Amino acid sequence: MNLKQIEQTLTQKRAELAGRADRLQQDITRQSSPLEEDWEEASIQRENDQVLDALDDETRAELQQIDRALGRIREGKYGQCEKCSGPIAAERLEALPYATTCVKCA
Repeated sequence: MNLKQIEQTLTQKRAELAGRADRLQQDITRQSSPLEEDWEEASIQRENDQVLDALDDETRAELQQIDRALGRIREGKYGQCEKCSGPIAAERLEALPYATTCVKCA
């Protein structure tokens, strides 16, 4: 397992997600475009706000997971299951680089 490469991949993914979170916040707070004056259009925009909020929540949750994985790399605990202290399979980490548990404990 090449930790430098994993750290670089996680850092790049984090930057992408941070940019997405910023854009979502601009849309949610109407910085990019104000609420339409037409009542029907404004209603549709408000319905879309629920989708934007859900996307924002997912993005921020993934950012937290990535930050946690980067912290585990710095602590020397990356690839170690948080529950049983056993190794997390390389295949699992390739699929989900911020996994904190092995398949058995998940």
